[in-house]
Amino acid sequence: MSVEKTAASNRASAAAAVRWRPLHLLGALDAVALALPTTLGAVVLVYVHIGAQHLAAGILAAILGLVLLHLFSLGSTRPALFSARLFEATTLAAMLAQLGPRLGTWGLPDTPEVRLAFLCLFAAGAGLVKGLLYLLRADRLTRFIPAPVFAGFSNSIAALLVISQLSTLQRLLSAGEPAALLLLVAGLSGGVMMALRLRTSKWPAAAIGLAVGAAVAELLRLKGWHFTMLSEGGWPTALPVVMADFAALAGHQVATGAVAVHVGVNALILGVMAFINTTVTMEVIGQHDGKRMLGLGPRLMQATAVALAGAMGSLVLTASQQAASAAQRSVQLKPVTVFWAALLFALVYATGVVLWMPVAAICGVMLADAWFFVDRTSARHLGQWLKRQALSTNARADLGVVMAVTFTAVVVNMVAAVVVGFFLGLLLFAMRNARQPVRHLWTGRQM
Repeated sequence: MSVEKTAASNRASAAAAVRWRPLHLLGALDAVALALPTTLGAVVLVYVHIGAQHLAAGILAAILGLVLLHLFSLGSTRPALFSARLFEATTLAAMLAQLGPRLGTWGLPDTPEVRLAFLCLFAAGAGLVKGLLYLLRADRLTRFIPAPVFAGFSNSIAALLVISQLSTLQRLLSAGEPAALLLLVAGLSGGVMMALRLRTSKWPAAAIGLAVGAAVAELLRLKGWHFTMLSEGGWPTALPVVMADFAALAGHQVATGAVAVHVGVNALILGVMAFINTTVTMEVIGQHDGKRMLGLGPRLMQATAVALAGAMGSLVLTASQQAASAAQRSVQLKPVTVFWAALLFALVYATGVVLWMPVAAICGVMLADAWFFVDRTSARHLGQWLKRQALSTNARADLGVVMAVTFTAVVVNMVAAVVVGFFLGLLLFAMRNARQPVRHLWTGRQM
């Protein structure tokens, strides 16, 4: 009888595994639908300082880097999903913009191919720096960051999404796209995504919202209306590293020492930013399911993938709280989810689906996603404070930390926000523990 019960239990477990396996695919689909637009937008932001002729190659390197990074992360006990981030992208874009006046003084020509070489060196060096920080166990410091700081990070992501997507919609309007139809496509994409995510957590809301927006834009295009797509033209067959002019950097007239110092400093900055963003995101994801990345091996594998992707010409890729949160709404993150994400990124590139993805639909989905990143507790406390309602001492202190971290992350960058949040957290901890726990003690004589 026990054997029959065991067999029945095994059959039930197998049936449950089959039943739940599609949810990992749906979770990965939702994550990719959010990570892909952010990554491609970051590629455009960086490659505008190199040359439009190399933009398609940059997209190829970024997508292949995402595939590589997800495959290298399959053995980790703390699965995560990755994408390019605006923080690193804006920093890398500024580094490339500053190359112009310096290349001549170093004896280098200011060509797109030379800039590609610097991009590959910056990004590959950032991966090496990230691995070095893992070897030094610097990620243990993130465990001392208080919870209000993580709430500030979440709010800063929401604010940056709103700012960036509203500016994109404004550029589309300035380019001559009809306002009513633009808002229709963006509103339908974001509305469908919000409706699905609020009603059910088992469907890839972002992917369905993008599909609805793309279908509506295609119908309107058939009627004669034009919508800007995320990428137009054919796909390249060569990676940026193949087109980069590394030979120019080795010329006898080049100030090799100055070039090496410049590359090292910029790689260090990018590596620290990528390390902080990844470790903070890992902590946030871990708070959701209680899992942590154990062992040094998975960390080094991840850093190796970042360095290899950067050497190909990809942007610096980090763990994405946005993509991970989208997947966690459908299913608990597991290695199978990461595998599906890698496969979906490869399929998206191979099928050329990016070619007909309207920018307006992406804006709608990203604006809808910003709503879910707002920390509800801090938002409620902020509303009570604005209404002059009474707040506890701890609530006021937590709100101050959240607002300071959010403001710093939006105005400066995530590195500065981590520093501000860490020291404010230490100050908050010291203030709370300096309070006198016992205000009055009765003696036996008084009793």
